[in-house]
Amino acid sequence: MHFLSFFHSFVTCVMMLLTHNLGTDGFAVPAPSHPVLAAVGEAALLPCCPDLGASARPSEVSWLRMPHSSLVHHYSEQKGQDREQTPEYRGRTELLMHRIRQGCMDLRLSAVRASDEGQYTCLVRRGISYREAQLELKVTAMGSAPHISMEDIQGGIRIVCRSSGWYPEPQVLWRDSSHQHIPSEAENRSRDARGLFEAQSTLLVVGSTPKDLSCVVRNTYLNEEKETAFQTSDFLRGASPGMVVPGVILTVFGVIGFIAYLLKIKGWKRFADKLGKANMTLDPDTAHPWLLLSKDGKGVRWGEEWQKWPEGPERFDTWCCVLGYEGFTSGQHTWEVTVDSAKSWGVGLARASLQRKGRIPLSPQEGLWAVVKLDKVFRALTSPKCTPLPLTCIPRRMRVSLDYEKGQVAFSNADTDVPIFTFLPASFKGERIHLWLWVWDKESWLRLSP
Repeated sequence: MHFLSFFHSFVTCVMMLLTHNLGTDGFAVPAPSHPVLAAVGEAALLPCCPDLGASARPSEVSWLRMPHSSLVHHYSEQKGQDREQTPEYRGRTELLMHRIRQGCMDLRLSAVRASDEGQYTCLVRRGISYREAQLELKVTAMGSAPHISMEDIQGGIRIVCRSSGWYPEPQVLWRDSSHQHIPSEAENRSRDARGLFEAQSTLLVVGSTPKDLSCVVRNTYLNEEKETAFQTSDFLRGASPGMVVPGVILTVFGVIGFIAYLLKIKGWKRFADKLGKANMTLDPDTAHPWLLLSKDGKGVRWGEEWQKWPEGPERFDTWCCVLGYEGFTSGQHTWEVTVDSAKSWGVGLARASLQRKGRIPLSPQEGLWAVVKLDKVFRALTSPKCTPLPLTCIPRRMRVSLDYEKGQVAFSNADTDVPIFTFLPASFKGERIHLWLWVWDKESWLRLSP
């Protein structure tokens, strides 16, 4: 503890001296222009790329949590030094080796918690010169669907909306059938042991006229919301006090939902049955040097060492991606990717003109249509924000389907034929479209079929 106090004092002094340009070895550490967003339980990637020149490497890097300069991660002598690390970060931080080779000291913070939100500093030493960059980590969590209960009061009904598991503190709104906001009678917020918010809002409905209402809970960081719609008519007809949203309504909604689900499956199968299976292989000229391809060109994983492949404009140099060798400019095609043993991955389609160098903008506007899995969370890479995919059955094999003329890109569970996500129709404009795979960590292995 004494050493930690000394270390914090030392860091504070160093940061005060940063403005005095120690030494003659000038360099810069650019700071990101936007906060980094990370979901609770997932991993956050905090970027730090010192401008040191093509071959130079920093002597030492410290990641600090502000405002008290708590040590998050320390790197020196070409390895992490965790002896003085703040206990709450122990076992959750690492610098990505393939990024270090590129001169970047990006920090991967795993199992993100609500308490991780705040300002971070990347403090870089080269020789006797220090520079820093500050960034903000914003933590998010989408909570449960709103739960509605109603009780009788004199002259009307008291309705309570509850939802838990949110971060940051959510906004709760009441709406009528015309989507007009209705002021609540009372609001209450509390936090659980993980620091996540539980919200409760109470609404008074006066009189005996049936009303169509909804309770909406919104995440202000993501601008995403969850909504529960209900009617007061069943309660007004004599339901018991304290009831939850009427079971008969839920039953009807369930039947309607099941019918819609069957129609969706039937429509999906009609689409998939028309597609011919494409025999796909991976293009080694596009593979990131950290990736290792199988001899038959159908499998990809992280290699044990950096592959000495020739540099070229087609090769990805930052994200660990690879494209399919075959490309399509017409027709209907489908193929499958085994993802069973992979912890974090991405599967999709990309334009031939997709950016290969630096950080890739992951969206259809940039020429990428993909579904990704990071730890246990699935998302479709839509724009302007990703679409969460609450899958009840985790796929072992992903089926990717392309109808070039219609601009349709769809994903499904290859074992169950259950649709996962279909993107809005795209205009490929005659450009060649390729398979795209992304391998996030050393535990992931992806394989094409056929």
